[in-house]
Amino acid sequence: MKREKTKTKLVFIALLPVLGHILALAYSMVRYNYMPSGRIDWLVFAVLFIYVISILLASRNKERLIKLVLIVYSFIIASASIEVTSRFFHRKIETPWTQGKSIKYVEGKNIVATEPRVEFTTNRYGLRGPNIKLSVADLKFVTVGGSSTECRYISDEQSWPWKFQDDLAARLNKSIIVFNAGKGGLHALNHIYFLRHYSWIEEFDWVIVMCGINDMGRLLHGTYDDRTIYAFDDTLALVETKNRVYYKDSIIVQNIIFIYKNIFSHEIVIRDPKGFWYERERELRKVLLKRNPVDEIPRGMDKALDIYKDDLKEMISICRDRGQNILMITQPTLYGKDLPSELDGLIWEHVGRSGAYTTSVLESIMNRYNDSMIEVCIDEGVPYIDMASLLPKNTTVFYDDCHFNVSGCERVAKILSDYFRDIYGQISK
Repeated sequence: MKREKTKTKLVFIALLPVLGHILALAYSMVRYNYMPSGRIDWLVFAVLFIYVISILLASRNKERLIKLVLIVYSFIIASASIEVTSRFFHRKIETPWTQGKSIKYVEGKNIVATEPRVEFTTNRYGLRGPNIKLSVADLKFVTVGGSSTECRYISDEQSWPWKFQDDLAARLNKSIIVFNAGKGGLHALNHIYFLRHYSWIEEFDWVIVMCGINDMGRLLHGTYDDRTIYAFDDTLALVETKNRVYYKDSIIVQNIIFIYKNIFSHEIVIRDPKGFWYERERELRKVLLKRNPVDEIPRGMDKALDIYKDDLKEMISICRDRGQNILMITQPTLYGKDLPSELDGLIWEHVGRSGAYTTSVLESIMNRYNDSMIEVCIDEGVPYIDMASLLPKNTTVFYDDCHFNVSGCERVAKILSDYFRDIYGQISK
């Protein structure tokens, strides 16, 4: 009888880490709306499952059970000791992309006026841009935004941030660096997080922000209120997760992820490199427009715009506090009233079963986001370029709703180069 009670106590002691994990995970799920669905989550589940099975098997033999408990608790104590010690010496490196990686892919017929072969590389700072040290440049810029800034389907040196860099360097006869932090799908909250946490952000003289399209997308899809859930995970490759789940906040786990990404994985994932996604979404938009064309401004837009303006002010405040210059750029799009059929056919924006907004309404909504940016910049005394008003709505600029082709990148780069040439003056060679 006494032997059985001892076994029961040992089983309970062995199961304590599992119970602790369940309680911590339940807290994260309730408090932070965290859904454990990532690869790390599944790995943790698998380890715990194997551990529970091991306890059941070992419970038949007291000596084996004691060995299992000793091994597990020794591992927990050792890991906790390493974790605590690491936090005193660890410098967290947070970047949008894995550092120093490259991927090449072939484009398809669905992307108008881009290149037949695209090269997407990242430098030692985890950004798109030449792999040179920041310290060598006379002027340092970082471009912040979503996929219009990222230029996913444009090769490195053809993207507008890189072209802007080369053009301005030639005009000023200076060493210029323009690193590109754009990343598809990011919205204003992501940009705030980047400006606060990117590891080398303080090194740059200028922050250039082009945003609005993804904030508009959140509004159209009815997900504006829950935009905070994955804002941090989406922004940087190695992220701050103190408000999520305990094992993702571990320095040990983050270092393992960092090593894996930088040694064993490209970690530059290009969705649909041949452009088939565009064709599918465009066809679906046509069906939805016939079924349910939406020609009214979505509900909650005023509230969404107020939040957007507050986010822009926060970006400005962050830069001002560190004495950093910031330039904001309105979001150009192809949207417009009575678009020719060949241009209208390039649009893919829709809201699933709810239907699809007409291009005239999309233009009106985007204009309000751009007007909000201009209003904030005027009120805050911050420079801006109304890029949306400077670019034509045709295929010399766009290959879809808002993404620039090669000639579009050239136009954006020239406008920026003209602007900064006027600020810093042209130096003759």
